[in-house]
Amino acid sequence: MASSSQPPKTTILDLYLQFAKDTHTSLRHDLSWLEQLRSDKSAQISRVNLQMNFCQVEVDFARYNNCEKDYNKNVAIFNDLEFEMECYDADLEGFERKIRKIYAKLRGIEKEIIELEKMVKEPKAEGDCSPP
Repeated sequence: MASSSQPPKTTILDLYLQFAKDTHTSLRHDLSWLEQLRSDKSAQISRVNLQMNFCQVEVDFARYNNCEKDYNKNVAIFNDLEFEMECYDADLEGFERKIRKIYAKLRGIEKEIIELEKMVKEPKAEGDCSPP
């Protein structure tokens, strides 16, 4: 009867399972952080896009009125905005790649957790030292 009151032994499988679950939680946290950054970048891109549209109107208006000084100034502003947009787009692509990689890792870990949980539920025969 004394043996039934002892806490269950922690096996190497239990430790692997806990590690997999902790890693999963950590990756989920990273994922939500990256998705927030991606959302911020998308908002910045929308803002710059709007500025570029307004600037294009200014460029066209200056060209129409043959105002060389205004035209050159507006083209310079437009080029700066275009460069800013390219930088945001590159950042966004980077975030998208990282997010896809984390999703792939999460799927792998989720499969691993399922396998480990099966192994933990089906204990091996006493004395069986074969690897999981």
